[in-house]
Amino acid sequence: MRFAAELYLSTGQRLQIKLPKRLREAQDKLVAADDPAFKSQQRWLEIYLALLGAKDQRRAPLDTETP
Repeated sequence: MRFAAELYLSTGQRLQIKLPKRLREAQDKLVAADDPAFKSQQRWLEIYLALLGAKDQRRAPLDTETP
């Protein structure tokens, strides 16, 4: 998904997928996994969604607290 977003944003080339929808779906899966190892990937998806102008995107917490 990151590659597709980079390709679209850097070249403007039309893709065969609905990029904002697929990015949101991928981000939802990362949020549901709630794995700290995926936080950086989740952030990248947030950036791409913002650049694409997607609405209602989830945002990862800026700070992670470990109990």
